[in-house]
Parts: sequence; structure tokens; C-alpha cells
Amino acid sequence: MATQDFKGALVAIVVTLLFPPFQIHAPNSIFGLGYGFLLSPPKFNAVYGTVDVPLLLAEWLAGGVICGILWVLKRDPVVPKSEEPKKPDVTWR
Repeated sequence: MATQDFKGALVAIVVTLLFPPFQIHAPNSIFGLGYGFLLSPPKFNAVYGTVDVPLLLAEWLAGGVICGILWVLKRDPVVPKSEEPKKPDVTWR
């Protein structure tokens, strides 16, 4: 179970690295360009977009929180161990 969860989180990180959010900085404003392939960034009026790092980090943080919540909900319940082991009721002669 833990291996599948780890693989799923790893795939999500790789996909967000390959297709990050892009933006363009203009005077007094920032325009989002959406998502695109990392090696082929989108451009607007001959200006290439840059990776929107704060948004990418926010996506990773939200994904980590969601994975953490799912991990807590899916884990096995903790069974408290008794202080002393139970002695058998049967006595041997």
C-alpha cells in the first residue's frame, strides 16, 4: 500500500515538473499563461513566459497536504499493547 502511494506522489511531482505553470511579467502586472511543457514555454507577443515558481510550490504543498491526509485515513489503526502478557488459564501438572 505504501509503495503505491509513494509511486503516485512521485508521478504527480514529475508531471508538475514537466508541465509547470507559466507567467509573463509586464509593467505593473503579471499575466498567467497557463501550463505548458518545460522545454517549450508558451510565448505571448514574442515574449517567452517564465515558470511561476510560487504557484508551483503551492501546488506541491497542497498535494503534500492531501497525500498526508489520505495516508492518515488509510493507515492501520493503532492497537494499544497491554502492559503484561496474558497468562494462559490452563495449568500444567
